[in-house]
Formats: sequence, C-alpha cells, structure tokens
Amino acid sequence: MTKLLWSPAASLVPTERGLALRSDLGTFLLEGDDAAVFATKLVPLLDGTRDEAAVAAALPAYSAASVGRLLSLLRDRGLVDERGLEEREPSWSGERAFLRATRGSAARASSGKALLVVVTGRDDAGEIERISRLAHEAKVATLWSHLEGHTAILGPLVTPGETACRVCAGQGPFAPAALQGSAGGEPADPLDPAIFAELVALEALRILAGPDPSELGGRLRVEDLRAHTSTRYTLVRIPWCPVCGSGAR
Repeated sequence: MTKLLWSPAASLVPTERGLALRSDLGTFLLEGDDAAVFATKLVPLLDGTRDEAAVAAALPAYSAASVGRLLSLLRDRGLVDERGLEEREPSWSGERAFLRATRGSAARASSGKALLVVVTGRDDAGEIERISRLAHEAKVATLWSHLEGHTAILGPLVTPGETACRVCAGQGPFAPAALQGSAGGEPADPLDPAIFAELVALEALRILAGPDPSELGGRLRVEDLRAHTSTRYTLVRIPWCPVCGSGAR
C-alpha cells in the first residue's frame, strides 16, 4: 500500500473544544477530547514510512476501522499526501523551498512592505469606513476578517487602487451576505477565538512571506468550522464607493 505523509502545508491548533486542522482546502474541527488525543497520536506516524495498515498497527488502542475513517477524512481535507515515495521530493524539501522563497519576501517586507490586519464586526460601518479610508490614503494593504459564531470570514485582502476596498465590497447587488447588514444577534455556539486568531495569523504570514499571491486578494473566504465547509467569493469594485471610487472625499 502507499506510504502516508502529513502535508507540510497542514497545521493543528489544540483548543478546549477539540482540535482545529488547517490545510490549503480549508479548516475543520475535530471535537471532543478523544478525537483530539486520537489525532495527535496519529499525526506523528504520518512520516512517509508507513502505509494505512502500519499506522493502524501502531495504534493498538484504536480499531483499524476508526483509524481508516480518520485517515479518509484527512485525505479528503488535503492533510495527507499519499503519493508513492518515488514521486515525492526528499524529506523537508517543501519546507526548504518555502524558506528559500520567503527570504526575498522577508527582505521586501523589512524594507517597506506593510500589512494592516483588521478584525471587526460586519455592522461596524463607521469603523470600517474610517480604517478603509486611512489605509487607502496611506496606500497600505489591509487584511480584513471577522468571526460570527462558528463561522470565520477571512478577507478581503485589499490593495489600494487594485482591488475592491472593504467598504465597496459590502455594497451593491453582488456583495456577499457575509459582508452585509447585521449579524442578527449573539450566536448560540461561538467558536474558540484562539482558532480564529490562528487562521488570521496564518493568512497574514502567507501574505507577507509566501512565495505566491494570496487567494484573498479581492476575494473573501467563509469557513464554517462546524459544517466543515469553505466558500469563496470574488468581490466587485463599486465606482461610486466613498473610499476608493468617484465618491471619495
């Protein structure tokens, strides 16, 4: 059978409610103490030297069926690389490539590249416009985000003069519902803020040091960490926007 390898792009965040797992395909939550313990014992075994049967054999406290179900979930979420060993690059080559690529980015960041990270509710219209205006005038890129219950809204990444600003992103007929109006009261089942903070920090790191452009440039990603779904929206610039359009003061 094919050997299994934990993806270099994946990360885990332990929380009081379970274990948050993050990959390029999105984020989901394994709830409960048993699930978190199970996952943290399994992940170190995914080092590219074991197939599914060997991983199950190394976890005698759990049934092979349970191990198989979790591995299937991890594969579906892009957290496990199941290519044959002959197709893989040498161990740590992915991390080395990332570090090589980030040296130049880090230098650019230290020499003037800036990113403003903003966490605010969708109904804070006055604050959103104030921050948007300041960032636009200063020509500083801005990463916006907010949390509603167990749903994380990441983006947009706004680049002045190039993408829709946060104000026009929430206006017009094509604006996503996640950026419009009021959230409608306090959520009954809020997400641990530590998970949300980790997601925002990872996105900021990718923007500042990643070798590739962020997918959030002019876009929005809505992640439901209970339903394990991720939805992406492309935003439209509004010509009459009071911040970046003809209506700017």
